[in-house]
Amino acid sequence: MPERKVETLLPLIRKVIQTGTISYSDECRAYRTISSLGFSHKTVNHSLHFIEPDTGVHMQNIVLYWSKVKLILKQLKRIRR
Repeated sequence: MPERKVETLLPLIRKVIQTGTISYSDECRAYRTISSLGFSHKTVNHSLHFIEPDTGVHMQNIVLYWSKVKLILKQLKRIRR
């Protein structure tokens, strides 16, 4: 996202994600109030770890998924239909 401000993110999160969902994120300041929206919010501090040692929280699966999606989209842009 080009802009990660609380005013931008929280309305989107509220609109798109179902209450009661467990959310995982890095420790970006804008995400600090996610739990107040009714989400269970778990974080990983990427400046220290890729996988949080105490909780096992990580975002490796979503990072891998999005990198594959981006690759597919790049390949599709080269195909003329």
